[in-house]
Amino acid sequence: MSHAWKITADRTQSGLHLDPGESFTGVIGPGNAPQHLIKRLSDGEGQKFRLYDADDKLCFEGLFITTGSAEGEEKFSPLDDFGLPDAGCTRIDYFNKLTGRYYSL
Repeated sequence: MSHAWKITADRTQSGLHLDPGESFTGVIGPGNAPQHLIKRLSDGEGQKFRLYDADDKLCFEGLFITTGSAEGEEKFSPLDDFGLPDAGCTRIDYFNKLTGRYYSL
């Protein structure tokens, strides 16, 4: 099963993890993400997610999309591939359309 994710908002403006003026908005992953999924993300499709650091500060928001029902480790991809190594994020939350709330994995 293939998947892709995109960072849609960078909330680290305080300089917490970034150099002044640097932004990660628009970053897409993983490196082998299929072009058809990247296109769908660019069109605004996907499930919303948020990445938080160890102090529970919101660092990034994004979209996640998959070719099937995402299970297990695939849903951690934005955190494992990007959030943790690039900004020290330790938590990922996904938006549930039915409840209107975010939930942590």
